[in-house]
Amino acid sequence: MLATEGFVTLALAFYGGKGQKKTYYDIHLEKLEEAVDYLRGLPEVEDKRINLYGVSKGGDICLALAAFLGEKIGGTVVAGSPSGSMPGPTFYKGEEVIKETKFTLNKDAPFT
Repeated sequence: MLATEGFVTLALAFYGGKGQKKTYYDIHLEKLEEAVDYLRGLPEVEDKRINLYGVSKGGDICLALAAFLGEKIGGTVVAGSPSGSMPGPTFYKGEEVIKETKFTLNKDAPFT
């Protein structure tokens, strides 16, 4: 959609891909920061502030990236965010930055 309009885009899987955990529980933002830095290094990316788009848990991740990566992020669009870092905690550079959400989710039944 955005790529057809001339935007440089990159879609990331944070679980379920080759060499990744089958399900997710915790998120490590520094792994996703590598992708942001990769995009910022591309010569065809004129404004080095990256814009993010995420749906559901991807929206949560985009909001966390915007909060912790500061000047690297130019804007964020989120659709259908569940308003919590679910089901597990979010880490940035080894520090737990968003606590695990505990309400109706069962930690023993991760998303697949």
